[in-house]
Amino acid sequence: PLLYGYGDFDCVLELETDEGKVMVYDPDGRLCPIGMNSAGLGVGIFNLHLSHAEGFNRPSVPAQAIIWELLLGQHTLASALAWLSSLPVLPMCGSALLLADAAAGAVTVELSAVGGPAIGETLRGSPVVRANHPELGRSEAAFGDPKSARRSSERRASAVATALAAAQAAPDASLAMGAGALAVLKASKKVRNLSTLACVALDLCKLELTVDFRERHAAELEDVTRLAV
Repeated sequence: PLLYGYGDFDCVLELETDEGKVMVYDPDGRLCPIGMNSAGLGVGIFNLHLSHAEGFNRPSVPAQAIIWELLLGQHTLASALAWLSSLPVLPMCGSALLLADAAAGAVTVELSAVGGPAIGETLRGSPVVRANHPELGRSEAAFGDPKSARRSSERRASAVATALAAAQAAPDASLAMGAGALAVLKASKKVRNLSTLACVALDLCKLELTVDFRERHAAELEDVTRLAV
């Protein structure tokens, strides 16, 4: 049996407009990318299951459109936050974004169908780590996943934070940047598993994107047993 067969349409796209360039990784042809623009803004997206369904029954903007505007519009971190704060319509459903700029810092943003984007504190010099549970108070009441899923998400975030702290304490902390960030993810227990499609690293200093793509392969008996459990 095939352990992983969902990557037929995974691709790295390099796009260019009159305003600048964009390089992204798009999983499975969903046009919901992770990437950066030539203005230096990096954008990551995370599933965030909120119970609100109002966005499907009225004019709203999907997360994909928001991400592409941030990237193709050549936003910086400052202009991205200003644009998000003035959206004329609400997001369609819950999602979380991690926005970063090598010079300005990083910030988490949570999208909801019942209010404007919730924007966290912009941090410089310290990591902003997130997974698939709410980090900002406005999203807490509507979080739609069970407690077990939240605990799993919190463990993943904690594992990444621990690995990042160890990497920053190393003699050459720069090794955790760019492609070295993939090693940090691989060192984070419970983050990568049999359902992981790919690991993506954005080096916003060098404007480089690195993808550790999981090729499809036949499942070993051990893999099938673990999946069955």
